Amino acid sequence: MGWRTSSTSRPAPSRRFPRLLGEVLKAAAVAAVLVSGGYALGQVLGGPERPESILAGGEIVTGPQEMVTLTLGDGSSVRLGPQSELRLSQDGKERVVWLNGRAFFGVEADAERTFSVRTPYGEAAALGTRFEVRSEDDAFRVLVVEGSVRVSAGEAEAELSEGHMGESSRGHRLSTRIVEDTFAQLDWMGTVLVFQATPFGRAMQEVERRYGVDVVVEDPALAEITVTATFTDQDLEQVLLILCEVVAADCALEGDVVEVRGGAASSPGIGWDGPRHTKEEHQRE
Repeated sequence: MGWRTSSTSRPAPSRRFPRLLGEVLKAAAVAAVLVSGGYALGQVLGGPERPESILAGGEIVTGPQEMVTLTLGDGSSVRLGPQSELRLSQDGKERVVWLNGRAFFGVEADAERTFSVRTPYGEAAALGTRFEVRSEDDAFRVLVVEGSVRVSAGEAEAELSEGHMGESSRGHRLSTRIVEDTFAQLDWMGTVLVFQATPFGRAMQEVERRYGVDVVVEDPALAEITVTATFTDQDLEQVLLILCEVVAADCALEGDVVEVRGGAASSPGIGWDGPRHTKEEHQRE
């Protein structure tokens, strides 16, 4: 399984998502979706857990069986795990959160303001990336999914890149290692997907992994269009509706195969302005 391109023609699957988009958006509630160029596309349904919320200040605490997806005041997204506490703090221009427990962060890029996650045993700092932080009992760890993160613990500091993990126990010196399968470390998140200026090709790789499907992208130029989105326990159809519409691509699902055709790669900055029609629909009109 893995994102790939295809140059061969395939029979057109019977299920095309652009026709269904209006029905989903009628029930929209929580997660804003953006495409590079600054255009926004509606919202999608929230999950069965605590509703997603905007957190501009204060703190939030989850119970033993509870998780919550948050949007911070700067546009960053957080998936807070069970029995965890997240608290915001002001520290000059720096964006700072305090964490006890576990959380996954999709940090909104800001070249002038670092985003820092502080815990009792270590700290992680980034300018714009996706990573997980755990501070549980006396253990501290950071796992980088995309981009890079500066991590410090036990009087040691390291710059972690994608696929690397930093760990420290009881405040001891930080150690680092490569993680072959980052997704296996994030199973606790369920089907939550957090993208932050993530290339469309990379986003579809993660859709494949989370939902157990195979994605075929006919136009390789789509891969570089960046998407920012947070999906909280949506089903596969809802996720595909939004991601494919936001890059102006035609998507279809047949069995466990997703086919993506066309798109806005040749015209960066195109945003959503209502349900799109396939060529066949225009001909009928």
